[in-house]
Amino acid sequence: MTKTRYFAIAAIVALIATSCTSDTVQEQIEMIKEVELLEGNTLKFKDQATFDRYVSEGIEAPAGFYSIYQNFNDAMNEAEAYYEREGGYEEFKQKYSGLYFPEFEDDYSAYLPVSDESKARFLNLNGEVYIGGELKNFKDVDTYEKLDELGLAMPEYLSVSTRAEVLGEIKYNDRKLWINATSKRTGNMYYYQNSPVVPYQIHLEVCFRKKGFLGLWYNYSSHTELHMPGLLFFQGFNVYTSKYDDMDGPSSHDYYVNVNASHIGQNIGVGTWTFGVIFQGFGGVAGDQLFTFKVTI
Repeated sequence: MTKTRYFAIAAIVALIATSCTSDTVQEQIEMIKEVELLEGNTLKFKDQATFDRYVSEGIEAPAGFYSIYQNFNDAMNEAEAYYEREGGYEEFKQKYSGLYFPEFEDDYSAYLPVSDESKARFLNLNGEVYIGGELKNFKDVDTYEKLDELGLAMPEYLSVSTRAEVLGEIKYNDRKLWINATSKRTGNMYYYQNSPVVPYQIHLEVCFRKKGFLGLWYNYSSHTELHMPGLLFFQGFNVYTSKYDDMDGPSSHDYYVNVNASHIGQNIGVGTWTFGVIFQGFGGVAGDQLFTFKVTI
């Protein structure tokens, strides 16, 4: 297979001309040795350890590479333009044929066909990557049961027991919102302000869909905000708890919150926390409304 050429000498000259240090030049050379962009938009990593490091550290892929993850996000940014007109879904499905379209009941969303988003950033449109000379395919989402297992299915079809639905489905106009939660202990008991506590991380999955042509639900890009108890702020006549974070992009928006739970023995903690979410997709007054819910460990 022909490879895109990386001209090390030209790169070095350019780097020196722009006053880069010799360390920077060496880093560029080492990167070229570790990963290459092959003709046909496929990455080739030197070995498994290198691939794992790029994934875990979030190192950027070489310039010019277009991943299946980018393809999915582009699809979500364009979804509304297709789902809102007759024949648009078929065009959308053809344009983004590398994604997974379950067409289960009334869920006609496009899904990333790779369960690990971190790896998907380094996979071509077929879910492939060369690692140590071997072509590997990481596509592993091809059934609605798998979406259910990952917690990505719509709430009426979600049956996994590892997630708790902390905010039931809310429908407004042609949108709907729901929130799932999981939690895990992240350390051992310690003392905080003279009280024994156990650190936990709460994972909130803020999920949403929009109803398109012929009543089909689909995923798309929108904006959400997560709020937590704390200092109050005012917006018009509304009083909101302090904003913790916000996100843009397709569903789900995954928020991670570190909390201290009260220690009850054997490194086990308990506690209840109140959160609030704003979903811009509802639009108008509803798009500014804070929907509150509680998470109990």
